[in-house]
Amino acid sequence: MRLTYDFGFEVRPALRLKEIELILRRTRVITPVPSRPTLIGLIESGTLEGRKLSHGWVVYEDSFKAWVKSLQPEAYAPIPPPSHNRREEDRRPRAVSKAA
Repeated sequence: MRLTYDFGFEVRPALRLKEIELILRRTRVITPVPSRPTLIGLIESGTLEGRKLSHGWVVYEDSFKAWVKSLQPEAYAPIPPPSHNRREEDRRPRAVSKAA
């Protein structure tokens, strides 16, 4: 059962860096998993939205998901279906020549 609580404002879920490392390791989105200093650098550069708390760093979940999506090839250019990758003459059946 999931508990809900009304804070009176919208809460933006955040993940600790340890959780991000665990997710990346389990899903193999990027291998090897970026080091802790690299993840902090991604936050400081603005690639990931997050902040430093008194007890460590957190990254906002929506920002993390957007970053993972940007790593996927589909984010750069749509990949056409395989039938569009072949030229018209490649799709025609080829005549088999009989050796004499």
